[in-house]
Amino acid sequence: MNTLLYIIGAIIFIINLVTGFTTGSFGGFVISVANGILLAIIPFALAKILDKQDTIIYMLASEKHEKYPKEKKTCPRCGYEYDVDFSSCPHCGYRD
Repeated sequence: MNTLLYIIGAIIFIINLVTGFTTGSFGGFVISVANGILLAIIPFALAKILDKQDTIIYMLASEKHEKYPKEKKTCPRCGYEYDVDFSSCPHCGYRD
């Protein structure tokens, strides 16, 4: 997706550059190139935002898993490991 946005931004700029050359006047060229730069900024900015969003989501997901590891408890009867939140062993039903 990001590569596509970069390509679209480059195509927009090239089209406006060619349009500027075909106007035949310096003022038309400058306006066309400025327009191309302004219009090409949009896909480039969207690509950067999406890239940073993916990075932030990955960092938050990895931080959440590291921050709250599940504590395990071993059943003295059957040796099954289960979460501390359970009041009895889900394997054999032994209660503490």
